[in-house]
Amino acid sequence: MKFGWKEILDYCGTRAKALYKISGRLVTVVYGNQTKTAQLGILPAEKLAHMLLRLMEFERQQSERNTLGG
Repeated sequence: MKFGWKEILDYCGTRAKALYKISGRLVTVVYGNQTKTAQLGILPAEKLAHMLLRLMEFERQQSERNTLGG
C-alpha cells in the first residue's frame, strides 16, 4: 500500500477492498479498477470517500445489469 492511502474499512457491513487518499482539497477513491475524485466541502474526508465508494458500486452494478441485458 502506498504511503498516505487509507483503507475503507467498512462498507455496508463488510470489509471493503477500497483505498482513499486526501491530497489538498481532493479525495481520491480507488475501488477495483475504478478511480473517482471529488473536492472536499463540508463533509469529512472519510465520509466523502464512503459516498464515492457507494457511487462507484452503484455504477458497477448498473453496468453489470446493462451487460446482462437486464
